[in-house]
Amino acid sequence: MSNEKGFTLIELLGALVLFSLITISAVTVTAQALQQDGNAKQTNSLRNDANYVTQVLRTAYENDTLDKVCVENGTIQTDDIHLQLTPGNQISEINFSYPGENSSNCFYSQPEKQTLQVNFTISKIDGDEIIEPFVVDTAFTKPTADDLTVTISQPAPPPTNPDNGGGDDGKDEEEPGEPTTPGEGEENPGDNSDNPGDGGTETPSNPDDEEPKPETPDEPDTDSPILGTCKVLEDEIVKTNTDKGKGNGNKREDSVYTGDTTLSETQFNTNKYNSVKVSNGSLTIPNSVSIHKILFEVNHDFNVNGSLDLQESSDTNIGNKTSVNQSLGLFAKSSLETGTLFITNQLTAHNQSVLMVHGNVEVGSGHFFTKSASCVGGDATYKNDLEFQNFSTYTSGGKLTAPVLKMYSQSTVKMEKAAEIAGNLNLENDARLEIGKDIYAGGDTTLNSSAYVTANGPGTFKKSLTVRNSAELSINGNVVVDGTTLIETNAKFNVSGAATFGNDITLRNSGGQFTINENTTVNGSINMDQGAIMYVKGNAYLNGNVHVPQNAKIIADGDIHIKGKISPDWGGGTICAKGDIKMDQPYTGHELKILPNNQKCQK
Repeated sequence: MSNEKGFTLIELLGALVLFSLITISAVTVTAQALQQDGNAKQTNSLRNDANYVTQVLRTAYENDTLDKVCVENGTIQTDDIHLQLTPGNQISEINFSYPGENSSNCFYSQPEKQTLQVNFTISKIDGDEIIEPFVVDTAFTKPTADDLTVTISQPAPPPTNPDNGGGDDGKDEEEPGEPTTPGEGEENPGDNSDNPGDGGTETPSNPDDEEPKPETPDEPDTDSPILGTCKVLEDEIVKTNTDKGKGNGNKREDSVYTGDTTLSETQFNTNKYNSVKVSNGSLTIPNSVSIHKILFEVNHDFNVNGSLDLQESSDTNIGNKTSVNQSLGLFAKSSLETGTLFITNQLTAHNQSVLMVHGNVEVGSGHFFTKSASCVGGDATYKNDLEFQNFSTYTSGGKLTAPVLKMYSQSTVKMEKAAEIAGNLNLENDARLEIGKDIYAGGDTTLNSSAYVTANGPGTFKKSLTVRNSAELSINGNVVVDGTTLIETNAKFNVSGAATFGNDITLRNSGGQFTINENTTVNGSINMDQGAIMYVKGNAYLNGNVHVPQNAKIIADGDIHIKGKISPDWGGGTICAKGDIKMDQPYTGHELKILPNNQKCQK
């Protein structure tokens, strides 16, 4: 039967069934997509935590702070190690062992051993159930006393007769960056199924062909004052340890590629390679890869769609840009020289490794340890934390930009241009930061334990400024501090220009310095301990309360204007000006000396 005025019952039921099937399919696809997205996010979370734990444990092992470490309640907490894993993730298992020995879930140091095997599992925990485990199996190598002793000799002078081809000029017969001809006079290694270049398409050079001639990479400017220091270190540390053509017979060939090349190798080492060279083109590796103890040269760009680890004195030279889609690690006296550097995630430099970048650097986070040396010719931008420890050095001809900067253990950073730190700036234990232009810190700034910061330009500190325990801050320009200022315990704060303080100033313990060369404005109070001295070579505008106890002094070569209350009533120190002293609230106490128009004010 049909209904000329509408649908039949069968048509209506069919439409409902079809609509239900479409709805169920759509919901199923959406649910699967959400589940896959959730699984991917969870895997990334576990992987990121695993990388983080590996870095913390490696640093603790190198710094001798890993002894007697065990896992408790899914994490590691000691006086020196404070892990902060993603909520819901925890360490479900960890084992330490030296080669040839049984493993233990706690670490007990054996000073005579250098290499430590570490195996741990990070898991997603739901109640008492492990949802997804992520296993890491790695090894840490501690530098020996010999490794940490570096003798830097001066580079040899150039030959008096550069055109003399008969003498030994002290260089290898084969200049770096010039592709060699593999198997010259022998069977073409491209016909050998065991050829180490199987991971890509190799075009060996032919000595009988005149065209095309290999392009010679541009030689780096070795006379650059920025890269010069790292060049000397590379020659002393890296190149003397790189294995170039030593033994192992036919299994090791010079692998030479011409033009843009893609290789899927996961490791380049001396078991298979003598050297790897790509001329007249770029090299792309679609996966994570490590390079061990060989010479590795790419004429143009080097692109890694994963992580890149440089190990065991590997000597890597890239003509243009190095781009790493995940993390870059330099370990065990390895070196990387490149035109520019782009890293999506983390850059880590360890154990006397050498990094040389002729142009700009853009990195996720940066961690530099154990006498690593880095030289950057251009600007350096870090999107996450930047950290230096253990005698690491960093020299740059450009600007430094980072959200957080932490420096410890006699590390040194030198910038020819400005430093812009969006968040906290923290220096401890003889760390040294030298800036060629202005300095900006958007968070709290702390200098402690003989740390030293100097800037050849103005300084802006948006939050608190603390300088203590023989630390020193020297600004060759004007200074603005919006937060509180604390100078204590033999610390020094020197400003060659004018200074404006938006909040309170506290000067504690004698023996330090607080000197402003031009006019000074303090919008908060000034609290001084006995013996503290504040010296202003211009006028001083003190808009809050002023507390100057016995033997403390406020001295100005110009005028002093105090708007707040002056204390103490008894046992006061000295307020002295070569110009006038104006007090909006006249001092009514006793003993505090107020000396205007005094040409003999003594610090």
